Amino acid sequence: MSTTSRAQALKDLLAAERAGSPFLVVQPPDAVPVVRPLPGHELTVGRSDACDVVLADARVSRLHLRIWPVPGGWATADDGLPRNGTFVNGTRISGPRRLIDGDVVLVGSCTLTFRDPSAGTIAGTTLADSPLLATLRITPAQRRVLVELSRPCRGPGVTAPATNLAIAEALVLSVDTVKSHLKALFEQFAVGEIPNNAKRARLAEIALGLGVLTEADFAPGATQEG
Repeated sequence: MSTTSRAQALKDLLAAERAGSPFLVVQPPDAVPVVRPLPGHELTVGRSDACDVVLADARVSRLHLRIWPVPGGWATADDGLPRNGTFVNGTRISGPRRLIDGDVVLVGSCTLTFRDPSAGTIAGTTLADSPLLATLRITPAQRRVLVELSRPCRGPGVTAPATNLAIAEALVLSVDTVKSHLKALFEQFAVGEIPNNAKRARLAEIALGLGVLTEADFAPGATQEG
């Protein structure tokens, strides 16, 4: 996945979380994940160009499944038509299945992760293992720096991320070491192209907004060397 495509995918994912409406994260094999907001009507998924969500996968039927709104949520079914079936969280479905926030639908070699921010689930519980975030390679040292950078941004209101000096003092590191770790994190999270004065806030926003960091990361002693 290129830096540019990862940056756009992260941007789309964060925007969808903020919007608060249900959406899908569509992950074709060996391709960039696509965020697809769900409309207020039925959506078709399949290999045919006539489908709303087109999956170029030989294991996917031309019309593989439907996703439609139901009172208080969304449901899916493949009507028993696809030869290879449809699986939700590893279980093959045999009829209509109500979707719950975080459900992963396997269609051929593609996955569709259902996300409903209004369900009140913390984003990290459903997205931390998503294909998009799985492309990140964060070392333990980088993670500790990311935690300290983001710590002031957790509460209500607009708060600036921690300074390099504050991070260095908290972790007993040199400022140059902190800068080096932050540079690597900027590249990992594809924020290198935005203005320097916005990079730090953007990095903290992504880390907190997409569940890269969880409450456990901020527990006393969590950032200490193990």
